[in-house]
Amino acid sequence: MSTMKSMVDGWTHHSYERYLTGRKHLANFLQYKYGIEDIPLRQLDMQLIEDFKFYLSTVLRLKTVSLNDYLIFLHKIARR
Repeated sequence: MSTMKSMVDGWTHHSYERYLTGRKHLANFLQYKYGIEDIPLRQLDMQLIEDFKFYLSTVLRLKTVSLNDYLIFLHKIARR
């Protein structure tokens, strides 16, 4: 992986990989639940976040620690 990719906005390689994985999970969730590929940020609401949490825990069977990482990722996106 190039230095540029691993240092996006000062991120570590691990943070960048988590970001890419989080994006993939969110895109897969939107396709699974709503049949869409993307959603405007202003349409992010608590119901979508709760549905995403349920998807991560039931469909992907993620443990709480991993699940919370992706929810934090989603909250960071929503704040931008």
